[in-house]
Amino acid sequence: MARTVILIDGREVDSASPEWREECLQRHRHVDTLLRLCTRQERAQYLEAVRQAEGEEAARRLKLKFLAEWEKSRASASKTQEAKA
Repeated sequence: MARTVILIDGREVDSASPEWREECLQRHRHVDTLLRLCTRQERAQYLEAVRQAEGEEAARRLKLKFLAEWEKSRASASKTQEAKA
């Protein structure tokens, strides 16, 4: 069931819209990049570059998504370690 979502630029669109899909794909690409970076400093620099290029809201949403993915990957790694023990 589709619902209304708010794009980074403030427009309200249907969650099935091409605009929302593209925004989500872009955020996903950014998260993939952040997960491949080795240091916290590199990730901070990348987030700053996104903030400058795409704006505060884009950087805020990216940071939230990245942190959620980071926690999920850490929890998964922890479960794997427990299973090996």
